[in-house]
Amino acid sequence: MKVSQYNSIYDFPSNPSQKLMFNAKSLALALVDCSKVEQYENYCQTHEEIPDEAFLNDLKTGGFLIDDSIDEKAILKYEQLCSRYSRSHLSLVIAATSNCNFRCVYCYERSVLRASTMSEATQEAIVKFVESEAPHLESFTVTWYGGEPLLALDIIESLSLKFIDICKKNDIAYGATIVTNGYLLNCAVVEKLNTLYVNQYQVTLDGRKEIHDCSRPLANGGGTYDVITQNLIDVKDVIPSVSLRINTGRHNVDQVHEIFEWVKDNGLSEKVFPYLGKITSTGKEDPTTSMCLNTDEFVEARIKMINGETANLQRNNFYPTPVRCYCGADSNNVFVIDSDGSLYKCWDDIGHIERAVGNINTNIEYNSTLFSYIQYSAVDDPDCSDCAVLPICMGGCPHRRVQSLPDRCSEFKDHLEEFLLITADNVIKARSKENENVQAV
Repeated sequence: MKVSQYNSIYDFPSNPSQKLMFNAKSLALALVDCSKVEQYENYCQTHEEIPDEAFLNDLKTGGFLIDDSIDEKAILKYEQLCSRYSRSHLSLVIAATSNCNFRCVYCYERSVLRASTMSEATQEAIVKFVESEAPHLESFTVTWYGGEPLLALDIIESLSLKFIDICKKNDIAYGATIVTNGYLLNCAVVEKLNTLYVNQYQVTLDGRKEIHDCSRPLANGGGTYDVITQNLIDVKDVIPSVSLRINTGRHNVDQVHEIFEWVKDNGLSEKVFPYLGKITSTGKEDPTTSMCLNTDEFVEARIKMINGETANLQRNNFYPTPVRCYCGADSNNVFVIDSDGSLYKCWDDIGHIERAVGNINTNIEYNSTLFSYIQYSAVDDPDCSDCAVLPICMGGCPHRRVQSLPDRCSEFKDHLEEFLLITADNVIKARSKENENVQAV
C-alpha cells in the first residue's frame, strides 16, 4: 500500500478533536478523530502499520491509501484522453447572430462586434456537419449564443428542428441551453423554446437598477433592468430553469446580495438560481481590468453568499467535482461557431479571427491554436504535475493558459479548505436536522 498523491488534511474548527481528510481523486471527504489521523501520519512517515483495521479499510475505500501498482498520474492522463477524444458526444456553441441590443461595459466581444446574422449556407453546413457526426453519437447538446441569440429566434427554430430530426432518426439524446440577456424573453418565446428542447437559460443581472443599467445598457444607452426583471417574473410558470448570473466586480461586489433577495421576494426561488460570475480581463489593455476582482476577493464574495441568509437559493456548486477536461475548449468534439461560420475552441475567442480553427463552410484547420487547446496535458505540465488538486482542476482555464493570462488555476487551488469546511458543517447540520425529525416522529 502507498499514500495517494492527492490527500489533504485540515483542522476542523467546529470540533478541534477531529480533522478533515479529503482526496481529490476519489472526492472522499471524512471527519476523522485526531488520534486516527496520527496513525495515518505515522504510516506516511514510517510505514508503521495502522492498528485500527476499520480505519485502515476506510482509508482504502476513500482512496487515501492505494495499491502500490497504481499510477495515479497515468490514470488521470488516460481518463483525460478518453474524455477529450470521445466521439460519443458532440457539443456546439452556436452564435446565430453577432448582433446585440446591449452594449455591456465589460463585453469581451465589444472590440470585435460585427453586425452579422448567420446565412442559410452556413446553417446548412452546420446541419451537414452534425449529420456526419451522428453515426458515432450518443448525445448532442447545443448552446445558443451571440450577440443576443433571441434576435435570431427564426434561425434557432430552423436549426433546432433539423437537429431534433437528426437525433430522433439516430437515437441520439438531444438538449439545448441558451445564454440570453433576457430583454426579449417572454412567455411566447419560452413556450416556443420549450418545444425546441431548450431546458436551461442563463440570464444576467448585475445588481439593483442603477448598478445594472450602468453596466448592461441598451445599444442606445437606455436601461434594461426593469424589462429583464419583469420578464423573469412573467415567465416563471413556463420556463424550465434559469441560472441567474451576477457578473461580479469592484463596482457591485457589495450589492450582489440584493439580487438573491430579489429572487426570494418575488417567489422565483423554485426556478431562478442566482450565482456569482467572475469578470475577467483579457489583457493589460482591457478597459475593464480595473473592475476585476482577484481570485481571493471573488472567493471571499462567494463564501459570503454561501454563508448568508440566502444560501438556500444557490445550487451547491462549491464542492469539487471530477475534472477530465476543464471545459469544452480542451475537448476535441466541442466547437464554438460564429455567425459567419468561423470555428473556435473557446467562446472568449469568438470574433478574433486569428484564433479561429477553421470555418464550418470549409473545414476544421489543424493549426497551432487547435493543438494548443487539445494536446495540452496538465499531468505533464511542471506547474501542475505535483499539485494536490490536479484531479479537480486539470490545468485550469485553457483560454487563459493559451493566451498566457494570469489566474488560470481553479479556485480550489488556494481555497479548497474553505469550501470543504462549509461542506462538512452543512452535512453535520443536515444530519442533525434529520435526527431531530426522526425523534419528533
